[in-house]
Amino acid sequence: MLVRSRRPLGLRIPLAALSLLAAALGGGCSDEDPPPPVTNPNLGDVDEIMLSLPKSCAFACAPDCTEPAEPFACPTLKPWNELPHAAACEAWDGTYPAPAAGQCTVTDATGEAAAKAGPLPGGGFVLPDGHRIRPVGREEEFDEAGLEGGFPMSIVAVPSTRLALVSDGGIRDNALRVLDLDALAGAGEPVASTVAFPRPSSLYYGLAWLPPDRALASGGGDAKIYAFDVAPGTGAATRAEARDIDLGTSGENPWYAGAIAATGDGTRLLVGPSQWAKEIQVISLETANYGTKLATISTGSYALFDLKRDPFDPGGTTFYATDQAGSRLLEIDAAAGKVLRTIALAKSPAQMVFLDATYMVVAEAHGDSIAIVNRATGNVDARVPVFEADAPRGFSPSALAYDAQNGRLYATLAGVNAVEVYDVAAGTPPTVTPVGRLSTGWWPTGVMVDTDGSLVVISGKGHGTGPDETPYEFGEGAITDRMAGSVQHVPAAEFSNLDAHTKAVEAGRRLWELPGHPAITCPAGADDFPIPADNESGPSKAIKHVILIIRENKTYDAIFGDRPDLGDGDPKLIMAGNVELQSKVWQNARAIAGTFTNFDNFYTDAEQSLQGHTWTAFGRTNDYVERIWLSTWGRGTRPPTEPVITEASNPEEGTIFEWLHANGVDYDNMGEIGGTGPNGLDGKYPGLVYSGNLPDTDKSCYIAGRIRLLCDLKPFTYALQPNDHTNGGLAGSAAPEVMIAVNDEATGMLLDALSHSPRWKDTLLIVTEDDPQDGGDHVDLHRTLLLMASPWVRRGYVSHGHYDMGSVYKLIAHIYGIPYNNESIRSALLPLDAFTSTPDYTPFRYQPRTVDAPCNGSNTKEAKEAEAWDFSEPDEQPGLSEQIARMMRTSAEARGVKIVATNKPAVAR
Repeated sequence: MLVRSRRPLGLRIPLAALSLLAAALGGGCSDEDPPPPVTNPNLGDVDEIMLSLPKSCAFACAPDCTEPAEPFACPTLKPWNELPHAAACEAWDGTYPAPAAGQCTVTDATGEAAAKAGPLPGGGFVLPDGHRIRPVGREEEFDEAGLEGGFPMSIVAVPSTRLALVSDGGIRDNALRVLDLDALAGAGEPVASTVAFPRPSSLYYGLAWLPPDRALASGGGDAKIYAFDVAPGTGAATRAEARDIDLGTSGENPWYAGAIAATGDGTRLLVGPSQWAKEIQVISLETANYGTKLATISTGSYALFDLKRDPFDPGGTTFYATDQAGSRLLEIDAAAGKVLRTIALAKSPAQMVFLDATYMVVAEAHGDSIAIVNRATGNVDARVPVFEADAPRGFSPSALAYDAQNGRLYATLAGVNAVEVYDVAAGTPPTVTPVGRLSTGWWPTGVMVDTDGSLVVISGKGHGTGPDETPYEFGEGAITDRMAGSVQHVPAAEFSNLDAHTKAVEAGRRLWELPGHPAITCPAGADDFPIPADNESGPSKAIKHVILIIRENKTYDAIFGDRPDLGDGDPKLIMAGNVELQSKVWQNARAIAGTFTNFDNFYTDAEQSLQGHTWTAFGRTNDYVERIWLSTWGRGTRPPTEPVITEASNPEEGTIFEWLHANGVDYDNMGEIGGTGPNGLDGKYPGLVYSGNLPDTDKSCYIAGRIRLLCDLKPFTYALQPNDHTNGGLAGSAAPEVMIAVNDEATGMLLDALSHSPRWKDTLLIVTEDDPQDGGDHVDLHRTLLLMASPWVRRGYVSHGHYDMGSVYKLIAHIYGIPYNNESIRSALLPLDAFTSTPDYTPFRYQPRTVDAPCNGSNTKEAKEAEAWDFSEPDEQPGLSEQIARMMRTSAEARGVKIVATNKPAVAR
């Protein structure tokens, strides 16, 4: 996620985030012997250097810029004995002791632990996060011709018919679908009809049925309730534009509709807010004044998820709504036009169902629980956790369905791709007992009970996107185009196999038990492996510091596709137009990958930046984020910060920074506002926040100073280096090849600085991308770069283990000996195979950038395209990924992209 505004920084940071920008440098290395004498006093003292670090002119488009012929000169990379050092620094002569041969060994990741994302033999799929899904019953992806980028959000049965409505609020094309339940249960086409809403028009998850043949759907940010005619016999749906309802505005913004529900007599519609407004609209459905706003009901929150009429209220005017921001249940009197009372719930309540005249249940998505609410007293009489004892959060129960005839409750568990099955027994309160789980598609979003007791489940992500082997010149390959949800029918007979289905779900998420997982073996009495085998026996004895670098938006094949020695790649999918340019643009990444450990089976579980930074800042995503980001990115109808820094979006366990702080691990956050912690942000880090127009080499120069002059490297450092996002063909901007090469140079600089410091002996550097939206990939479009470098990392090794961001944070949990922060981290496969008990202290020398090009012209096709894009907000440039690929593949030479020789090394050692 990247802000490339030309406005002053303060004008593009949300006011709620401004307080996060104050962070002071502090702490440091142990105070031992005085540092060696400074041999070059002309550099100045530590403070003078750190306060006047040079700035690269790489992106300035200035004719007097001598880069890259004369490499960017960063003083903090000079030889250790030529630098001044803070008193906290230890004495160091620039050498390391001869490494002692370790006794413990580790196996490679093989077999199932090295399986790639994609179909499983015998049925089912390996998802990018490594989870195995084997959807029970029949499952079909939604794949109507002409519809791309889907994410089904809600499902409702059409009473007295064999139909159901599904609202799809995906990032590209939205759609209302009518399902034929009989066809779904058999072998027929499950979709009876589809009404498409291509961008910029939109749908959201609100659905309502008005007997005998009408449907309404919330229009999300369109400020509309859309109307449809649906033939009950055939399921044919058509737009009824004359009955659309205009919701007006909330302040300066179009009114954003979420959940909707009609009164018992069908004369009024309640429309819940999902953005901007903090009120429910009451709309007339009577012929005389159809569509007229009759009243508003203040809610105090815009983040309402579910809104339902109490079916046991004889007057048909009592409604309940879940407030995800306030973690409340609202009881509403539609006739009186007011909220009668609120009931406190666990964090982020989602869908609800009614058991009887007294009791209802609510899914508490972030609380990982099911609340049993007594409507007579307004109390939560009982709460049923959806996780086993001592498990961390992350199961994300969101959608519910109740089968009154059979006494069964069903809850979608989005975080583990399952439906939880409960037996319900009458009582005060009713007893709700979990009895098993059913495997679903990726990220289930809705569930309903059919008349015969069978289930219909929709999943937002279906089977994932799979690979895209289309060469760049054909202009295809955006990961979001290939998003598609699914629908699943689970016959009632399958409940007799519930024990087997439950075991399949558990086996599919307990990745640490996969056959072929890396395992440590030590001779009797030996304990010298750098990564503890568990996170309970204390921290690593060898690794004391971790630096995590987050770059932007590349698939694996885009970077390494032409290097079979580095892993499984497809050379036709490299991003540059020829191998020579490709090798120079990513020369440091390739050198690091070849020298240390490269991972060719690593995935980000996100499709684009907003989720990507949720994963990197929280170690998981959640149901709120997965539903919200689609309209933020796809329609621009929510603020660009929604949902990354809102109360409703933050899971109960908090960010990885809060996790580290709570467990006594100090940290620095350099640039991530997607989720912060008690330390806030390092306010001295160049280019706050998400600054893509400031060269990443400036940022590495600053971190190098923290390591080598101040000796102030916290146990954990998280730093954004986003130049490889690029500005595409934007007129007056640095060319994409230059921005990527500067990003690559910065990565090399940082490893060079670290490895020429006393901190090298106990530090691990991890480099990855936030998401994979640039490029194609022949394995899966979620596959991306992961590099690890340290004396304790295996040299020249390619790991084939199936890892994701949860694996990275699981590794960090083992290094520091702290509890797992969430279920995604706990269930992940641990990348032990990247490490060795025999250290190699040989330092790394970076390669200064040699790729050069004039800044983008103003009369090109790409510049014309870019004129329509908003570069002041994150990722508000639809088509940028395709444009970057086209420029680098077909017009690099014509644009003057060249490889130049440098006049001198950047650092003389």
